[in-house]
Amino acid sequence: MPTINSSRVVDASICEPAFGRWYADIESDSKEDITGEVTINLDGVTYKGTVYRGGVYSNRWIGRVVGGANGISNTLDAKAYYTAPLQSVLDDVMSETSETLSSDSESLLSWPMAHWQRMRAPGTHVMLDIANTTGYAWRFDREGEVLLTEQEYTTSAVVYSVVDENPALGNFIIAPVTGSLVEPSTTVGGYSVNYVVTFYSASGTRQELWYE
Repeated sequence: MPTINSSRVVDASICEPAFGRWYADIESDSKEDITGEVTINLDGVTYKGTVYRGGVYSNRWIGRVVGGANGISNTLDAKAYYTAPLQSVLDDVMSETSETLSSDSESLLSWPMAHWQRMRAPGTHVMLDIANTTGYAWRFDREGEVLLTEQEYTTSAVVYSVVDENPALGNFIIAPVTGSLVEPSTTVGGYSVNYVVTFYSASGTRQELWYE
């Protein structure tokens, strides 16, 4: 049974880009307000995030959850770096936004950020500047942590059946048949998937996959 914390999820759509922060629009059977940090469980897959906004309407909680601690949009002051490694730059961003850097990013953190200027901007813009400087990709993973990765695609192991496809738009819809869900930055059916929307309702789980 899909849940948000201990409450049953009635309807959900979770949008996961290859770059940036995922978000989820959730409707649950909770008659009490849900706030703060939450864990969404859908088909055995866990998403950890924070309620961005929401409330109870007609005896159901309806709200939006964003990946992480909801601090990455905070505006950061300008700062200059002269001979700092990427580790130091990211440590400052994580500290000032209350976010957490994924340990899966560790192999990339020695990149030299020589004479790099952080402009005053929201944390999302700063992360984009870092990505543009280094050539890496960044996004929030399902654990709610900031993941810095090489811009590459791995092969998805999810077993699925195709429900619909629109080659003109560059997307197709699948019904996953295992206890896992397709993630962005993976290859599915020969396509490089860079955006995933997962839908849940009483009729089951479907995923809309957008590819390059």
